[in-house]
This record gives sequence, structure tokens and C-alpha cells, in this order.
Amino acid sequence: MATSLKKLLAVSWAMPPMLFPRSIQVSRLLSALQKHGWQVTVVCGDPRSSENIDPSLAELYSGCYKTVYVPTAKSSDDALMSGWLKPALKEVKKQLATGAYSALATFAQPWVGHLIGLKGRPADIPWIAHFSDPWVDSPYYAGFSEGQLNRWHRLERAVIRKSDMVLFTNTQAVELVMKKYPSQWMRKVNVIPHAFDSEVTAIASSATKPAGHLRMIYTGDLYKGRSAEGFMKALTLLATTRPLAQELQIQIVGRIAEEERKLVDILKLQEIVHFGDQLPYLESLKKMAQCDVLLLIDAPTTIPSPFLPSKLVDYLAFRKPIFGLTNTGGASADLLTKLGSPIVPPDDISAIASALAALLDSWQQEPLKLPPNYEEVAAHYTLQRVGALFDQTLQDAIASHASRPWWQIWS
Repeated sequence: MATSLKKLLAVSWAMPPMLFPRSIQVSRLLSALQKHGWQVTVVCGDPRSSENIDPSLAELYSGCYKTVYVPTAKSSDDALMSGWLKPALKEVKKQLATGAYSALATFAQPWVGHLIGLKGRPADIPWIAHFSDPWVDSPYYAGFSEGQLNRWHRLERAVIRKSDMVLFTNTQAVELVMKKYPSQWMRKVNVIPHAFDSEVTAIASSATKPAGHLRMIYTGDLYKGRSAEGFMKALTLLATTRPLAQELQIQIVGRIAEEERKLVDILKLQEIVHFGDQLPYLESLKKMAQCDVLLLIDAPTTIPSPFLPSKLVDYLAFRKPIFGLTNTGGASADLLTKLGSPIVPPDDISAIASALAALLDSWQQEPLKLPPNYEEVAAHYTLQRVGALFDQTLQDAIASHASRPWWQIWS
């Protein structure tokens, strides 16, 4: 290794001021390394490549790492962001040629970060590939052609085989992805969950909450795969038995598909459900602080869901009840079960209506309470704890890489 300093070169197309869940997650995780003595440089996408920009998000962790913005070439717009591959790879090789770094970490999505790791990692430092979510096993990719999926499978296999360490955010993702690979590859796999930053959420927590209704909020995207249709139909069913508009107000804030918005009109839920466009990150946190119950909507799955939404982890910081529309056995369900939160399949209309009725009845009788173990469960997702896990993971990768014979470096 060229240096004993704790210097990390990170690669992530999504970084602030781009407003995506991944840019929030990666910037937060990298910011935690500063307290552990790391100096971090991030090669990331040029903000001009995206329409979703939030300058206030960039300010949150701006002093914790150095960013090197690389524009995306105009020649491509595919799912792998191949138009960014060549210019970003050139910059990464330039950075690594200095010999100043003790580790390389690539973050997906988009998966182009891992392609840069495949093509650019040097032999003298370890490469950590942070998947977060599954790649070829993602149920959201079911509509892609067999040829495309086969290509991705070959690339995923190469990434897992050649990287020194592979990171996921939950055990369900590990089990789904790694079951198709040699068992000995599991030695390089670690789970590092998403984290919430209580110092950031404290900025939003001073927001006052209007009285009168039980106020519920969902923040995030809704589209064909992750739809609120079952939830909306449950509201319609519940409204036949009680004066729902006098009891419940629901805000859905984010990038919402037009068919989701039309459904509210078709089902005549305009008095209950209110949509809002995507907000700057801190503004969305303030909306959460103003509500009584935080809503999670996952996509229905036939397998245990391998996704741990970062919004769910953000919810933990507000110490509020969470209402989970997710299938049992998945990553979200596991966390909500530990919290004692309601869990209902997102497409089970009658079960959703029953669970909502029970929640409203409880709220009318007394203030909603958190389970006694809430703080203990939430403590596993604090930025301090997750940052320490990431620091240790990087150090383990460095130690393991240094101890390997030279002929095993690329095996």
C-alpha cells in the first residue's frame, strides 16, 4: 500500500446536490468517516446531468469530503449510465495514479460505479463494492430482455468475484443475490444498513403539527411497481363505515405517477388524500415532523422483499408510529416487526382497511404510543453506529487485502 493514511476514493454517480435517495444515503455514510480519521474524495456525476437538484442537501455534509464532478457524455442514456463510464473511469484512474489512496469504494445504483471498479481498480489497494440493493435479482427488472439480464449477470458475477468486499443493507438482499454464487464468496459479504442522522432531523423536528385529524404521510415515489392502489381502495372501503374525512388526512409527497393521482379522483378521495410534488430534502423532513403516523408503501412481492427503503430508516429519527404496507418476511417487515408496527400486504384491501380502523380507534382513545423497545431498535440505525461499522469494514478490507499473496489479488 502506498500510504498508511486513511484515504478513500469513492465512486457514486448520485451525490448531492442531486436529489435522489442514493445521493442522500451515500453522502451521509461517507460523512460519518470523517470522525474516524478518513479523508474522502468522491468522483460523482455532474449536477447538470440531473433535473433533481437540491442545493440545501449539498450543504449538509459539504465539509466532510471532497467532490470531483464528472459530466455524463451525451452519447448514451441507458440504465447503466454508460455515457458516464468513460469520462469517470479516466478521472478515477487519474486519482488512483497518485498512490494516495488506501481503498476504493464504488456505489450503485446506477451500476456504472461497479463497472468503473472492474476496469479501474489497482492491485495494491482493496475494492469495496456497495450494492445496497440486488442487481439482476431485482423484481423491478422483470421486464428487461433475457439478453440484457444475462449481460448484467455476467457483470455482477465479475464484480462480486473480483472485489475485496461486497456490501448490502439487509440480509434478505444478501441471501437473494449470493445464493447463486460459490459459498466461499460469502466471506467477503457484509451488511451495513442505511442510517438516520438525528442532527439533521432535529432541524425539522421543531415544525408544529396541526390538530384535528390523524395526519399520515408517505414520502417517496409511486409508480406501477410501487403503487398506492391497494391503500386507496382500502380507504374507500373504510369510508363506507365511518366518517373518514373527519378523522384522517393523508399527504403523499414525491414523484407520483399520473395514474396514482387520477385514482384519487376516481375513488372520490380528494378530501382525504392530498398530493405534493417532490420537495427539497429538509422540507420533506419537516412534513414528516408535522404528522402523527409515517406511512411505508412497498411493492407487492412473492418473495421476502430484499429492499430496505432509506425513507423507513429516516422515519426512525422522528419517534412516531409507522404504518407498513409490506409483505411479511422482507427487510422492511423485519424492522417493523421489531418495532411492533402494523404490517399489512400492500395489495390486501380488507386487511389494510381493518388495520387502519384499529389505528384510528386507538388514536381516538388516547395518544398513540411507541413500543418500549423503540429506542433500542432505532439505535442500530444511527449514523454514529453505522459509520463505525463502515469504518471497521474498510479497515478489515485493507487488512485482508494486504495479507493476500500477490497471485490471489485478482482471483
